[in-house]
Amino acid sequence: KRATDAFKAGEKALEGERHGDAEAEFKKAIDAFGRARDAAAKAALERDTKEARTKVEQLRATRADAATGFFTRRKLAKADSVLARGTAAAASGDFADAKSAFAEAAALFAAMPAAATPPPPPAPAKAPGPAKAAPAPPAAAPAAKRAAKSPVSAEATSLSSADATKITSADAPSLLDAPTKITGSGTLDDGATVVAERPSATKVDRASLTPPAPVGAEPARGLPVVWIGAAAAGVMLIAGVWMLRSGTTPSTLTPPPSTKIAAKTDVAPPAKADVVPPIEPKAAATARAPEPPAATAVQQQVAKVEEPPPAPPAPTIPKIASLAPEAERVEPASDSQQFRIALADPNGATYAWSVDGKIVSDATAATFTAKADTKPRAISVLARTAGGEVTHKWELAALAPPPEPKVPATAPVISGFEPKDKTLQLTPGKSRRFSVKAKYDGAEPVRYAWSVDGKSVGGNAPTFDLAADDDDEGATRQVRAEVSAAGGPVAKNEWTVTVPAAPVTITRPVPAPAEIVADLGTSTDFSVEARAGRASASALSYTWTVNKRPAADANGPRFTYRPDRAGSADVEVRVEAPDRPAATRRWTVKAREQAPVAQPTQIAALPPRVEPTPVARIGGDAKRELENWVASYRDAYQQKNVDRLVTLGVVKPENRGKLAGALADLDDLKVTIASSAIDVQSPETAVVTLTREDSFNAGGRRQTQSINIKKNLRKVNGSWIAQ
Repeated sequence: KRATDAFKAGEKALEGERHGDAEAEFKKAIDAFGRARDAAAKAALERDTKEARTKVEQLRATRADAATGFFTRRKLAKADSVLARGTAAAASGDFADAKSAFAEAAALFAAMPAAATPPPPPAPAKAPGPAKAAPAPPAAAPAAKRAAKSPVSAEATSLSSADATKITSADAPSLLDAPTKITGSGTLDDGATVVAERPSATKVDRASLTPPAPVGAEPARGLPVVWIGAAAAGVMLIAGVWMLRSGTTPSTLTPPPSTKIAAKTDVAPPAKADVVPPIEPKAAATARAPEPPAATAVQQQVAKVEEPPPAPPAPTIPKIASLAPEAERVEPASDSQQFRIALADPNGATYAWSVDGKIVSDATAATFTAKADTKPRAISVLARTAGGEVTHKWELAALAPPPEPKVPATAPVISGFEPKDKTLQLTPGKSRRFSVKAKYDGAEPVRYAWSVDGKSVGGNAPTFDLAADDDDEGATRQVRAEVSAAGGPVAKNEWTVTVPAAPVTITRPVPAPAEIVADLGTSTDFSVEARAGRASASALSYTWTVNKRPAADANGPRFTYRPDRAGSADVEVRVEAPDRPAATRRWTVKAREQAPVAQPTQIAALPPRVEPTPVARIGGDAKRELENWVASYRDAYQQKNVDRLVTLGVVKPENRGKLAGALADLDDLKVTIASSAIDVQSPETAVVTLTREDSFNAGGRRQTQSINIKKNLRKVNGSWIAQ
């Protein structure tokens, strides 16, 4: 009931998804069911042991009284010893050993002869009727003389023998030397039973002898046997004398050649017959007694005695045919080891296994599995059959102790991490750095492990850079950092990174400066190169406007603008792609009156007119060109266009990747030139001093920083390049 209740409780816990409680209840149920099974097995074994004890005690009651011979008494003593061993085992609670011992004792008692069942008291013999007067019979001669006159054996005539009624078939004709009839029953040495009867009117019937007692039964002793045997011998001797006096030639009594006649040695004494056969009066000397009628001629009735069946062969002593393992010392390959014993004749065999001297109650088969331990164990098996028992022992070696894990005193603790936000976005083509800080009080080195979506990345370092590529668009990544020491507990931190669809990006605007100075009547060509994502083939659409008004005949990546009046005008292009944020580019065009061209004069003193240096191959003086350079520098930083910064000479080509990674960590970057100063030292050289203010999101908060920059510029191939 306890097991059933625990099982039901485990099912309820499992339905409620309380897996810990379910596991505990199921373990209780397993333990309770195991105890119930062991109790049932023990009760069944105890019941079988009691039945076996009752059976063997009944067998002993029928065999003990018949144990008279030397060898029979030895068998009885051995059986009693086995019975006593089983009784002691049952008293100590070892029912398996007790049951085996009772079975062995029962087999020994069953092989012994049973005691003879006492015969019922014989019915009293009827007294014979009155006979004719006859002279008294002559006094019985001494036993020695009777033996000399008659061929009856001395064994049959000896009154001092306990077997006085025993005669042989060779003695029968001499005893029955007058016409007689064989009737009734008696025991001869070779197995036949006979009784003699005179053919006179008066018949003498001998009481039937008891059937042969079983082999090994103790013969009846005491005064009745001697007295009754002597009386029977005397009656037979008197009958022989009477037949000799009658003068009649006795018929030859010859048993059939195939019939064995034997005397019975161990019979219960027949009932006493106090009747003496009458003796006919002696006839005259000249007269012969008439021949008896043929019908009364001597007849022989022989009863065959069936020989008892041969005793079953004695059971053989058990022998071991094979063992597994064969070696006496066994090294366990795992935490358990199987043992097996095979007998040459396993018929009716029982097995008892023990571990370290303690019998395993439920191990009754020829195989047994023992659990290895950290110390050696002694395994033994006892195999019993009807012929005896045989044992074998093994030594199960100890298991090697597992190495003790080194557990640090305390687990590492993550004291800080970047980014602070656990959920963030990362645009394709950009990267983001993740970092953790750990504290650990132990002496073991701290190890770091990084993974993205369960796959190991990075190395044993506190930082990891995640870069999103085109294939990551629309995906969600799980970034995990794990910190451990010496294989102990692990501290971890996780981030969820989503990669949205990449916006449209304008990769190359022409002209590069955002502010352009143009002369009235001069055309300016504008163009952009854009893409949707890093490797997307999405169709792009272009919209050009001038002062927020759509430009006529402008629907591609190029547009030409000619100012028609002096002043400023905003030229803007918007590049769009399906399902992606659009990109825009704006230029400010300052139109001016075209400066008059000086006419050549003949005045030699006038120096030649110096034409202004164009900005980005458009035109203008050096200062305007340098102002355009500063604007391009600001736009390149804000757009994180590293290639443009390399073209302007601000970043060396070998530092391109490093700067790109640093800018990728700055979200929503805004760049402003707070102040600037331009010093044109010559048409080919200049010095630009400026203060750049950067505003961006980092670590979950908005940050602002100011940077003072001074650059020496040189004009190369019509473009200003920072040195």
